[in-house]
Amino acid sequence: MIVQTIRILNRVGLHARPSAQIASAAQNFASQIQIKYRDRTANARGIIGILLLGVDAGEEIEITISGEDELAALDRLNSVFNEINRS
Repeated sequence: MIVQTIRILNRVGLHARPSAQIASAAQNFASQIQIKYRDRTANARGIIGILLLGVDAGEEIEITISGEDELAALDRLNSVFNEINRS
């Protein structure tokens, strides 16, 4: 199991486009991928769940990845979050 904290630097937080990017990337892996924000948790494969977390700009989220391809999933999600934070 891998747990990583990520700060969302995108000026509008995790809105529709970034949520779709995360969900699309997460769907390519067998590992369970969860996003935790404050006291709420969402499956990273679901756009609606990510949106409902309500993550604003500057906030931190916790990603938990567990499974056979967790390192590959972490690498891909880090790339996605880097792209999100540059926009």
